[in-house]
Amino acid sequence: MEALANVDTLVLFACYDEDQDFRLNPLEFGDVLRELGVTSFFSYNKAQTFINGQFESADSNGDGKVSLLEFERFFPGLLTHAKSQGMKLELPERLADPEYIEFAKQQRAKLEQSREDEKKVPQKEVTVVSDKNGKVKVTQEGAFLLKKIRPKIDEARQAKQKLEAKLKEVMEKKAKLEKHGNEFKNKKEMELGVMEARLAELQGKRNEAKLAREQKMERAKVTLEEAEAKVRSIPTRDLQELKKMVRPPESVKRSLEAVYLLLEPAGAAEEAIKSTKPHHHAGFKGAAAKVGAKTSVASAALAVHHAATPSKPLDFEKVLSRMSKPDFLESVTKFRVVKNSSEAVVTHLKQQYTSDPKLSEEAVSRGSKAAAQLWQWVTAQVKVAPLAFACEKAANTEEEKNWQVEIQQLLKDIAMFKLSRMDKQLKVTDLKVDNVAAQNKQNLKKTEAHVAQLEADIAAMQGVIEKGTKVERHILAGGDVRELAF
Repeated sequence: MEALANVDTLVLFACYDEDQDFRLNPLEFGDVLRELGVTSFFSYNKAQTFINGQFESADSNGDGKVSLLEFERFFPGLLTHAKSQGMKLELPERLADPEYIEFAKQQRAKLEQSREDEKKVPQKEVTVVSDKNGKVKVTQEGAFLLKKIRPKIDEARQAKQKLEAKLKEVMEKKAKLEKHGNEFKNKKEMELGVMEARLAELQGKRNEAKLAREQKMERAKVTLEEAEAKVRSIPTRDLQELKKMVRPPESVKRSLEAVYLLLEPAGAAEEAIKSTKPHHHAGFKGAAAKVGAKTSVASAALAVHHAATPSKPLDFEKVLSRMSKPDFLESVTKFRVVKNSSEAVVTHLKQQYTSDPKLSEEAVSRGSKAAAQLWQWVTAQVKVAPLAFACEKAANTEEEKNWQVEIQQLLKDIAMFKLSRMDKQLKVTDLKVDNVAAQNKQNLKKTEAHVAQLEADIAAMQGVIEKGTKVERHILAGGDVRELAF
């Protein structure tokens, strides 16, 4: 196509002017189009119709032949049309044939002269009827051209009107589709809003309950932190001496037993308690008397066990072994009663240890300051434990569990909703709604493409109208049609 754009039109014309009359007759003109490859895009009948139409367009004066001047005006338009239609034209073989090229060179001067002569020929005036100005004198060629372009202008106007009517219809359809799309969108947004509102409500309830528990535990935390701080402040020397006590005072021994029972895993600690003989101090009135309505089943079982079963004392070697571990102090400071122990163990410690007047902080301190600091930690844990277990139970009520399950499901649904994914548990009706919405969106996309095509077609028709009207005005104004490029 680029090679054709740069071709010498005079040479091309000369190669096909076989009768050397400086004009192309319909057969010669048809040979030009065929060898350019234009007709290869049509069937035989349509190709001939196309050639006839192009010949009529090129023959601006209607004398039945195409002059060089007419051909030079016609050829650029042919290339533009071919390009717009996606036609790939070829360079005719004659332009590569030395004989034709030589012949064209010989004819150049004569052809150029014929072009100039044609420009000098006066155009005959005839009378035609103008749309606006009544009778206007125009040239014969102008009259012939008007006869051709006026129907095309009218045809373009009619086509434009039809296209505009169709565009209006399609735009109305588009508006309906957009309305439906917005309805689907609003429906989905409402569903999303309901889910998000419910999520906020549940999270608010959960956070409120959590805050209430944390507020209850706030003072207890202070007590525990103070006890843990005292444990951390135990001098290494004092702790080492404590670990080396083979026969410590009874108060020290029992305080360390309490530490051991807290640090042992809950199950192991409960088994150890079952195998020991309880210390019946003055405040202990019997196992059955201490089993209240709020005491756990495990605590009650341990109390009854102690009341009915004789057993051996706690193995103090195990206590010392536990204290000798490198992570002993770390395990004390990281201890959390709810996580690391049980209500049964705490109840036992309260009944058998912390409520024993012989195990006061002062009494233990007389035997070992390090043991006394550890004993303070034990008493703090036992004191705080009921509240800690109560808060833990409150956090695991059926209601809170249901909240958590629903919150997790809502978070999942909202995330999937925002990603435009369908949850497997959605109802069939919801699936149908989404399928309709998807189809609506697809139809809208097609309609928008249709609108764009119609607008382009309307613009093309407007271009034809404007170009034709411009030529018409030029002719009616007495302009030389031989100077027009159309």
